[in-house]
Amino acid sequence: MKITPPTEKRAQDSIDFAIVTAIDVERRAVCRAFKLKDSDRVRKDSRVYWRGRLALSDGEFYEIVVAQLSDMANVDAALLTADLIHHWGPGALLLVGVAGAASDGSKADDEALGDLIIGSDVYYYERGKVATGGKKPEPYMYKADATLWNNVTAVPEWKGRIGVARPDGKTARPSILRGVIASGEKVIAEAAARDELAGGHRKIRAIEMEGYGFSAAVWQSFDRRRHLVLKAICDRADRDKSEDWQPYAAAVAANFAKYFLEDRPLEPRNQPQNNNETDSAVDAPDTSQQTPDQADASPASSQAGTATVHPNQPISSKAVTDVKSILGKLDLAEAVIRRSYYASSPAASPPLEEFRGEPLGLLFFCVERLAKMACRVPDVAPLLGFLERLSAHIADETERTRLRDLSAGIARELGVDISLIRRRVKEQDKASKAGSLGEPYLLVKVERSLWNSEEFEIKGWLLYADAYYGLTLEEGPHNFKEFPDLLKDLIEESQERLLSLDGEAHDLLAKLVIEVFLPTDLLACDIDRWSMPAGRTMRPVGTLYRVVVRSYDRTYHKAYRLLPRAYWLEKWQTRPRSLGELTDTHMCWACCANDLRANLFDKLRDSGVLFLALLPLLPSQTPDVSEVLGTVLDAGTPIALWPRRHLGDTTVAQKKVRDLVYERELDKLPDAVYAKRKGAILNTREDTIWNHLTLLWDDPDRTPPDVRNKLRAPR
Repeated sequence: MKITPPTEKRAQDSIDFAIVTAIDVERRAVCRAFKLKDSDRVRKDSRVYWRGRLALSDGEFYEIVVAQLSDMANVDAALLTADLIHHWGPGALLLVGVAGAASDGSKADDEALGDLIIGSDVYYYERGKVATGGKKPEPYMYKADATLWNNVTAVPEWKGRIGVARPDGKTARPSILRGVIASGEKVIAEAAARDELAGGHRKIRAIEMEGYGFSAAVWQSFDRRRHLVLKAICDRADRDKSEDWQPYAAAVAANFAKYFLEDRPLEPRNQPQNNNETDSAVDAPDTSQQTPDQADASPASSQAGTATVHPNQPISSKAVTDVKSILGKLDLAEAVIRRSYYASSPAASPPLEEFRGEPLGLLFFCVERLAKMACRVPDVAPLLGFLERLSAHIADETERTRLRDLSAGIARELGVDISLIRRRVKEQDKASKAGSLGEPYLLVKVERSLWNSEEFEIKGWLLYADAYYGLTLEEGPHNFKEFPDLLKDLIEESQERLLSLDGEAHDLLAKLVIEVFLPTDLLACDIDRWSMPAGRTMRPVGTLYRVVVRSYDRTYHKAYRLLPRAYWLEKWQTRPRSLGELTDTHMCWACCANDLRANLFDKLRDSGVLFLALLPLLPSQTPDVSEVLGTVLDAGTPIALWPRRHLGDTTVAQKKVRDLVYERELDKLPDAVYAKRKGAILNTREDTIWNHLTLLWDDPDRTPPDVRNKLRAPR
């Protein structure tokens, strides 16, 4: 469900749930799950809170407030909880975050890293008496609120997305466990101490430092509030304790908390939202761009059951709410949502840049945007086409039928034939493969360190469906010798991310295009020959994926931002695209050393869409690789192909390269080089030219997200 920003009107509403977090990673995970931003901050006395609204079905909603402790431990938890109750008077409170495991994980039923623990009780282990014979424990326990406990243990199986990759690289789902949560004042990072604590109660599942203070403040308040503790396991509370699992565990706890509230465990304290309210950022249609005809075609002007609707009428606010009520309970992949949106929206619609990595927010955003677009009879109404395409990806037959029935009802309101719309969707998708999001790209930036020329900062992004997804690497700087292993990690993570975005994307994994942005002096390195795993088999990466090099300097360096960039743009935009359009006038050949010296810049400026060299570009030659390729970049040449070793007979080599270029559209050159590399691996002759060719494919339309002054959006 979507959180909407608070308004002055909402300041007087009652808070349904207050969510307490202990550390920054927990609070950020909760805010991310509930779509709360910095603009949702509210200050009361010396504290800062985050406030928003969680939409339910039929116009109902919960008012939510989130808070973070100023420091860990039970005293701070008690103080913050008391402040929350005093200032906000919430109907219920949740403590959401991370905890250490109460076991070593050796037994089958032990809690695993990432598992969520629903606290049946909070066990305070610090109380007791220190006497001559040692400490005599006097533990104290607080039970969870019975109503919340009964509701949370009855929710359907949680299948929602977590949004953070597991540190171990696995795709296993976290288990949802019930048990006692031990709470104290110390960070436990020693196995013997952990085991001693766990021995105090046979049902202890987790160990943390805030549950007791949180529970005590609730129980001792004047009018006791409902409360529940949700903690995900982030370490084993032993000497190997680290923060590696904290982001994942925090995301598990936060997203489960949201899932639990979406199940409506308590009656909302506020009146249902009026679908015609103008202050609702979720449901109110945008009328600022309506024509007079659209404005007159109000649902209110219809006679009950017999509405005559103008064809340009936008979808009603109530219908939008009903659509979101159904879709909000489904687990639809982000790529499926984007694909369906692009297939259903007019060509002039702006590309989706919002909600990357947030499928539910993206889904509601698409519904709202498409609902505001006019129904273009007899063409496919944008929202109805969108719903029809989404329904094909819903496995549950009952939910699929509900969505299709709702779509048919909306069509009746608009006075259009749903069977016609469904037929047109099938025809459009079959004819144009509408909704295709294209190939996924792995963009890798290799930036030389300012302090040591032998070290590099390396970053990677997955680019798919017009959205960038940052990939994680061990913090640098790195020696270039480490790059093959780092590239392997980036490939694996990008494929895992691709599957998390679109569960049907297995066919896309082998279509991943790898583009590596290198400093000019490294453009001639043999990246395509680096060994990468295909299961247990190692093969050159250029035979497994389409691998091209890109210019880091031309993309990032300020020296290329003026005239060279203008050359680059012009050549790319005017490149020949159709088969037969490419001629010798588009090419600049370098068949001997003299071709690399004499007026190379001027030749490239005149006909340099494509630079083809038949002699190797090496650091040791004169002119060296940096000088030659620097000239290629200066002249704006976007495409270049050159060998990394001598090719033998120049005439034979030139014919092979010419055939490679001429036999297909120029834009298919990366595919052709990839096919040649795959074929060459079967040829045992070491001098096969395709084993030693580098392809520069420098598309100015596709650059990393951190590039300043982007030329245009990626395609």
